[in-house]
Amino acid sequence: SASGHASAVQGNPVLPVVMDWIHLMAGGVWVGGLVQLGLVLPRALRTATPQTRTRLLGYLVPRFSWIAAASVAALSLTGVYAGLLYVPSWTAMAETPFGAALSGKLVLMAPLLAVAAINLAIFHPRFRQALGRLGRAKTDETRTARLIFGRLVALEVVLAVGVLAATAILTGLPPAYTAELDVRAFNEMHTTPGGERLVLSVVPNQAGENRIEVSVTDARGRPIEGVASIDLGLTMLEMEMGTHPAMRAPLSQI
Repeated sequence: SASGHASAVQGNPVLPVVMDWIHLMAGGVWVGGLVQLGLVLPRALRTATPQTRTRLLGYLVPRFSWIAAASVAALSLTGVYAGLLYVPSWTAMAETPFGAALSGKLVLMAPLLAVAAINLAIFHPRFRQALGRLGRAKTDETRTARLIFGRLVALEVVLAVGVLAATAILTGLPPAYTAELDVRAFNEMHTTPGGERLVLSVVPNQAGENRIEVSVTDARGRPIEGVASIDLGLTMLEMEMGTHPAMRAPLSQI
């Protein structure tokens, strides 16, 4: 947190660093707990008696559910704060690498939260009820619920790994607010020493399909006859890659 995006925020970075630290800690508790439930707990349950399984699940799952719920709440609050801090607009979500990676992370978070909600709403009370009937139960009441719960936890782990992968990509990308997003239509005029004017317009001047208009007029604004063609070339601002010919056509076709 002290060496990432939060520390580079202009002004006082204390609050961004603290919020980022809380975000990382909450994610570590939640995802780390899921890994323990998905990998360690099943092995412990295989060698346990039915009563021990019921007692272990009855105590462990509800406690972790509340810890996970608190972690999700912390992740949501700090995540919204980071989104507002690093992504200046909805346009930046689609037109910057940081925004695209963040969008992918949110797409993976949606089913992850849905599965977590199922575990909290269904299996949390079911295991607690089984614990309350432990002395009166004649069979292993948690067998079916345990199998379904284990598969859902495994699914949560897979989705959590995807979220961590998206997060890893985010750490290597500059925040969206560092990108220059000029979504205004481009309109520029060049005047020659003889008074002729060449006007270039690009609409809407953003990623995707654009309309390029070129007009050539004399000093009085009248179209100039005899112009054979217009050449349009593109260059990259971030690095030197030369000029890429984009169009060459008769003026009458432009």
